[in-house]
Amino acid sequence: MHVIMTVKNGKHGIAYGYSLNRVFDHFSVPLGRGVAGTIKQTFSMATLIECECVDGKVKAKSQVSELLEKKEELKRETEDFTTLLGDKEAEITRLKALLQQAKSEGPSTSTDAKEEIDRLTDENARLTAPNASLNQISYQAAPSGSC
Repeated sequence: MHVIMTVKNGKHGIAYGYSLNRVFDHFSVPLGRGVAGTIKQTFSMATLIECECVDGKVKAKSQVSELLEKKEELKRETEDFTTLLGDKEAEITRLKALLQQAKSEGPSTSTDAKEEIDRLTDENARLTAPNASLNQISYQAAPSGSC
């Protein structure tokens, strides 16, 4: 067990000064080298683990820092989804322009033009469905305010 002390004007912060060390010596409590404590002298689970009073591992991060990291991760995901949504919308716009161009050329007797229109219509429908779901995810994942 380490001696937890606050060094202030050459004295440590153990109650009753050095007489407590004599009590520890009398009861054969092994004490290690003194470790400087904090001004508040609070004892948390991390303090008890560091003093070897309790077995365990000290958490590297607090719950607040874990939540802040999760928030940043969700922000990055939202930005990625927004970028993906923009790309898909640009592709849909391009395909709609191609479809409009094909329709404006007028009805054609060739089967190639009809097949091209059908293919573009099907591709437009195929791309519109995932885009709607991405749009919904993007709106749900967007942060509504600050913490």
